Amino acid sequence: MRLSRREREKQQRKSEIITAAEKLFLEKGFENTSMDEIAKVSEFTKRTVYQYFINKEDLFYAVTLKGVKQLFSYIHNAAENGKTGFEKVRLIKEASYRFVKDFPDTFHLMNYAQFIKSNLENSPHYQEIAGLNGQLFADFKNIIEDGIKDGSIRSDLNIPLGTFSLYFILTGFLNRLSEIGSIYSTRFGISTEALAEYAFDLMDSLIAPVNK
Repeated sequence: MRLSRREREKQQRKSEIITAAEKLFLEKGFENTSMDEIAKVSEFTKRTVYQYFINKEDLFYAVTLKGVKQLFSYIHNAAENGKTGFEKVRLIKEASYRFVKDFPDTFHLMNYAQFIKSNLENSPHYQEIAGLNGQLFADFKNIIEDGIKDGSIRSDLNIPLGTFSLYFILTGFLNRLSEIGSIYSTRFGISTEALAEYAFDLMDSLIAPVNK
């Protein structure tokens, strides 16, 4: 559907505000950034900013929503290239790692979102993120179920527990790798790429069919 000129202008203003907010959140952190500063950098009045975002938390979630959509695009495009459930799970892990490497600052902000606890139910952008996360987990669960059916994933895997466990192991590893991976790389002479590949191999072993 073709948007009207008014709608295109509204989307452009919203995008410019998000870009300004992202810049400030990265430079100063969420707590040290004010809506007044965001309005100034975006070159809009604070009243205009509040026309698009109900508060600073909602604006932060709008910033992270952009990153979530980018990550999901990486994941979905990668999964489409897998022929079996097992291959798709591996490709999802590798795509997630590429996103962390390509957008480290965005990933840092996405990680910080968990520490913002106020006004979650009132933020439309948080609700959209929650919906996307729910859909991603459902897709991940379906891929594992398909892998069990096609024989590429072990048949005794408990689907809900296995899905949650693998999802948490992957996200926890990527979070930790993004925070201090370079320190360990320097200290022990192990590249983050080698560490990620080995970790993914270990994760693969958890769901691979058991040889009889």
